[in-house]
Amino acid sequence: MVATRTIEEHETILTVPSTLMLTIDSVPQTFTELFPKRTPIHRILAAFLTHGESYFLEKWNAWHSTWPSLQSFRDCMPILWPEFLQSSKIFSKTKKKRIQIAWECVLQQFPDTNWEIFCYNWLIINTRSFYYVTPGQDEPEDWNDAVGLVPIADYFNHADDANCIAMFDQQGYTIKTTRRIEEGEEAYISYGSHPNDYLFVEYGFFLDHSQSDAIFLDDIVFQDLTAAEQEELKLYDLYGNYKITKNGACSRAKAAACIKFMDREKWRGHVLYNFTQGIDAKKMAKILSVWVDLPLKESIKAIRALETLETKDTSGYAEDEQRVSAAAKVSTVLKRWYHIRTLCEATLHSINILQDV
Repeated sequence: MVATRTIEEHETILTVPSTLMLTIDSVPQTFTELFPKRTPIHRILAAFLTHGESYFLEKWNAWHSTWPSLQSFRDCMPILWPEFLQSSKIFSKTKKKRIQIAWECVLQQFPDTNWEIFCYNWLIINTRSFYYVTPGQDEPEDWNDAVGLVPIADYFNHADDANCIAMFDQQGYTIKTTRRIEEGEEAYISYGSHPNDYLFVEYGFFLDHSQSDAIFLDDIVFQDLTAAEQEELKLYDLYGNYKITKNGACSRAKAAACIKFMDREKWRGHVLYNFTQGIDAKKMAKILSVWVDLPLKESIKAIRALETLETKDTSGYAEDEQRVSAAAKVSTVLKRWYHIRTLCEATLHSINILQDV
């Protein structure tokens, strides 16, 4: 979305009433009743786009014609890429399982469901939905039950420093500017403060420079903690969500590192009241460096493999288009691994400063 004129701060640039949105409230009750209670709304909406009667769906035909093609999803969505490009560090297999489970559920009611068509519609919901809760209902625990499609609003791209904000109420969605936007400048909204791996898996893109980028260390940290240490961390709401960002290791990761060498009472005093007695910066730094070194080594290994793959002969592809697409996917994943390596190296540098103090 690019401004065709100067737009002033706080100006409303889009209003979409809830009656034009594609939500669970748009789906006929006779259709929703085909599925078991507590079926995720994401799943029902994807099934509705796949099997809903045309006279229910025709009101969105003009908007539907602007949606990306299945091929565009194949080009940008890692979930549809070959297994060798789907590293566990970047891509969780949970997403692929969710689509598979959703498809199998829909097959129970519609045995002729085409996998590619359903997968496409599932990805449309996944990549283009906004927050939505039926008026008068409580917010659900699972965000998959708080989604809806908002025509035109899904044209906005994401930026960390978005110049527009999307606001929802019972009447629908409103998008307003948060600052002056000049003619020719792109208008952005924020999809949320998400790390690049999340953006890559969920939406098929990532940012070159992201204030929210992070690498999560949970699997590494859990393997290095005793059962007793893990239980203690749970008691103080410090279990999991260990990450490194452009600012270094997060406070949760530092607390997990400290529990490995501190007296338990002193550790509790530290996490509850920020007491410093018993803190040993060098010991903490040494533990953190071991944790961060693992994804660094993984990134180096992945980069070497992908750089080798980049230089390989691709003449085996039947079409030039396939060759270009395969090369672009390798290049994209390689770029993400460069990001990970840089973030790990910067964090290790800051940790080494602690060790040298």
